[in-house]
Amino acid sequence: SLWDFQESSWFHWMPTLNLKDNAITSAPGEIVKMSGLTQLYLDDNKFASLPINICFLSNLTDLQLNNNEITVLPYTVSEFQALTLLGLATNKFDRIPEELTHIRTLEQLVMDDNSIVEVPETITRLANLKVFSLSLNRLTTLPMDMVALTALTELRFNRNLMKIVPACIITMSWLVTLKMAENEFEHITDEMATKSTQVMLRYRDMLDKARLSHRLDISSMALRRLPDEIGDLASLTELNLVNNLITELPEFLGQLQDLLRIDCSHNRITHLPADLTGLRALVELRIDHNKVQDLPKSIRSLIALEVLLAGHNSIQEIASE
Repeated sequence: SLWDFQESSWFHWMPTLNLKDNAITSAPGEIVKMSGLTQLYLDDNKFASLPINICFLSNLTDLQLNNNEITVLPYTVSEFQALTLLGLATNKFDRIPEELTHIRTLEQLVMDDNSIVEVPETITRLANLKVFSLSLNRLTTLPMDMVALTALTELRFNRNLMKIVPACIITMSWLVTLKMAENEFEHITDEMATKSTQVMLRYRDMLDKARLSHRLDISSMALRRLPDEIGDLASLTELNLVNNLITELPEFLGQLQDLLRIDCSHNRITHLPADLTGLRALVELRIDHNKVQDLPKSIRSLIALEVLLAGHNSIQEIASE
């Protein structure tokens, strides 16, 4: 076997060992003598855990254990001194092991196709992490603490169970690649999720600018509803929601007292918020090309309103006093 050559000089300085697609269940102690190893490929085997002796390969930078049967990691993973790439996709993890967060040198972590239900807050210990892939798991959200991962440029969590876009994503403006399609999002369409990098980067950019300019343009973003964080933009003066798939406007919209102009034309809106009394400064409201059935009585409280465009709707009558 390979281990019969452990006295040979090449055995000690071999940089790459590929043992993919076998039926290996453990690694013999002799592997620690392969001190020159930088790349170790053990994909498609029968490992139920990461062999402890592998953790003492001090020069190892790339370890691939995809498509095994691993459920846990040993505490000795903290012994890795140079590991930057770790592949654990298609195993049997139901969580991200706490031990993994002690591999401080990690730059790429791939755990696709497991049964992971949550990401621990301690993931922020991986300060050097650049690529984090969690596709095809059972995640419903991501911790807000992930905003501390400022080195992260690529994040993948497509094909999970998320209904709401994690709040941390809105803040992580440094992301270059974001994949989140095939979740169960309630307020964005599959189209938006599929184009997530481009669309979410634009959304974050618009949100950041709105805090300074007090104008927010999130038109043509395939939105199904208005994101809740917009309710925190108390100084907003202009809001452009044109050409989305919004079916109703949230009640918080009626409390944004500085709003001067709202354009939500070309959506699928059936009703406006019942209480619009807070919009005392509103001078222009465009709701044309929707499915609005009636106007709320509170629209009479819009004392500054100069322009109301409500054509191409389903309004049957205008209520009198």
